[in-house]
Amino acid sequence: MLKVGPMHQSEVKKLTRGDTEVEWVTDLRYLGVHLISAKMLTVNMPMQTRKFYAASNNSILHNTGL
Repeated sequence: MLKVGPMHQSEVKKLTRGDTEVEWVTDLRYLGVHLISAKMLTVNMPMQTRKFYAASNNSILHNTGL
């Protein structure tokens, strides 16, 4: 579980599902995007950015013959 909002750092009662306790985390990965707990929902996408630039640079170099 991920807490978002002004009270994101506050203590929360432990949640259980059946006999399993639900773990609270400060960040999680969902569909390849890293979501980060904060006052507002924050998204961290450095890996996607690096892959985009690498693909772009590779395409430019390939098409210019360098």
